Amino acid sequence: MRRILFVDDDPLTLEMLRKMLSDMQKEWDIHFCDNGLDALRLLAESHFDVIVSDMRMPEMDGTELLTHTCEKYPDMVRIVLSAFSDHKAIMRTVRLAHQYVPKPCDAEILKTTIERVFALKSLLKNPKLRRLISRMDAFPGLPATYSRITTLLRDPETSIQAVGKVIAEDIGMTAKILQLVNSAFCGIPRRITVPEEAVVILGLDTIRALVLTIGLFSGFEESGIPLQMVEHIYRHSLKTGSLAKTIAIHEKMSGGQVEEAFMAGLLHDLGKLVMVQNMPKEYGELLDATLDKNIPINDAEMKIFGATHEQVGAYLIGLWGLPDSIVDAVAFHHCPGQCPTIAFDPLGAVHAADAMAHVNPQFGGDVHGNRLSMEYLERLGLTDHIDDWIDLALESAG
Repeated sequence: MRRILFVDDDPLTLEMLRKMLSDMQKEWDIHFCDNGLDALRLLAESHFDVIVSDMRMPEMDGTELLTHTCEKYPDMVRIVLSAFSDHKAIMRTVRLAHQYVPKPCDAEILKTTIERVFALKSLLKNPKLRRLISRMDAFPGLPATYSRITTLLRDPETSIQAVGKVIAEDIGMTAKILQLVNSAFCGIPRRITVPEEAVVILGLDTIRALVLTIGLFSGFEESGIPLQMVEHIYRHSLKTGSLAKTIAIHEKMSGGQVEEAFMAGLLHDLGKLVMVQNMPKEYGELLDATLDKNIPINDAEMKIFGATHEQVGAYLIGLWGLPDSIVDAVAFHHCPGQCPTIAFDPLGAVHAADAMAHVNPQFGGDVHGNRLSMEYLERLGLTDHIDDWIDLALESAG
């Protein structure tokens, strides 16, 4: 039984939640608390999967409650119920909350948000990795990128376009900014997938607070992993994002899908960065072993960690509420045929781009390592498009 705890000091809100979720009683074990202290007592007595908390409460507010929850129960998913006007309160939770739901909330939005959380848990079955990811409250970037963004934000003459451009080059910053702009933090009625647009919506004051005051981002810490290895992941991710966009345009996808293809390509190896940052020694040894023995990295990850970098990355961005099309592209970019939906969409563009990013002009444009799923492409009737994609990759390399 999926167990969910709702915490709000307003009895009318709790009664509204009881009524709107009455049809879920057979699937969810739902509990309600009107204060943070009672919520902590309940959490100490039994396991819960999800906590949904209001922000403004007496004695213990939502920020304090979620802080305790994160420290003691890191595998719980933390969702904030917030009014759009609670901007300052929300800013205090950006390191704690996985998602935000607007208050007063729509029943279907709330149900969909929580159901999506449970679907994601089936994607990443390793509880140790789920706990690790759920505790992530900040995301490191390359030291040079972090230095550039902090310098820009301390300059009163900085343009928002310049800030957006730098953020668009950083995988962690992009993922977190998209999480915020697509949540109740902003109340935007449509999905935002372009980081530059997200920065414009959030505004420079909010970005400054996130980077300089709250410390949501940082330079990649010294962890024993050579910085060149991290830089390689970044370079490959940027190249894959660019190629995915080019391929999506070539295949005449819609404008929205083109942008989603770029963003999914940029984020497709996010899971590697999560593993590098949190398990530097183990992941460094894994990468060395894959190079020495020439074994697929996915096989090595599954053997050692019980999960692949695709699953880790997809779980994180899914937890943060990014669009399903981007989550699917990250989750299945090595095995697109396993996706429930078989179509040449952003996932297909990222799968092709990830392979094309390894095209070596010195060897006549061969695709290194047989990275393409020919079965997937044959099902879609696209095998005759491969030469076109190789040409696009060679043009970008030239």
